[in-house]
Amino acid sequence: MAPNLVTVPSKNLVPRSIIPWSPPPLGSLKFNVDGASSGSSGMAGIGGVLRDNSGSVLLKFSKNIGQARAAKAELLAIREVVMIFFSIRMEKYSLLVD
Repeated sequence: MAPNLVTVPSKNLVPRSIIPWSPPPLGSLKFNVDGASSGSSGMAGIGGVLRDNSGSVLLKFSKNIGQARAAKAELLAIREVVMIFFSIRMEKYSLLVD
């Protein structure tokens, strides 16, 4: 069984809150994604984790996208998920992106 909580590490050692992960409904998959940039328009990256309703990790990815604003990185992360989802032929499942 996969853990229900995710701990976010911090560089400055300030305690962070623990964010509970909620599983998708039966017959669905959930892709948790994020995009971030260094500064307002610095080097940026995207990443994500695909899990089923039991919390099992089916796929994960990360990618450097060059320079971008955080909002663009978030959108590119979602676009990447849609491309991955259809390329691995998972259309029989519903997809939730968070």
